[in-house]
Amino acid sequence: MGDALAVEGVALEVSEPAAARDRAVAAAYADAVRQATQLAELAGASLGEVLAIGRGSSGGGPMARGMDAMAMSAKIEPGETSVGASLSVTWALS
Repeated sequence: MGDALAVEGVALEVSEPAAARDRAVAAAYADAVRQATQLAELAGASLGEVLAIGRGSSGGGPMARGMDAMAMSAKIEPGETSVGASLSVTWALS
């Protein structure tokens, strides 16, 4: 009907998801070391060797600025995407 255009959905993706995940894992590991070191020091010990590492990652898609944003406007605006990582690390104490 005339000049009407209907868009049923738009999917936005992170251009380099592997690099973003790698950075998230490195940051999660650094945070795990910081927290474990603090706890070991409080217990009068220090960290020994790593006994186990479990990895799970979380990432998100674009975050909508409002549920009606796309319905009310034909503009597509940049949003935010989060990429995260979750690690479980077990150290021996020495």
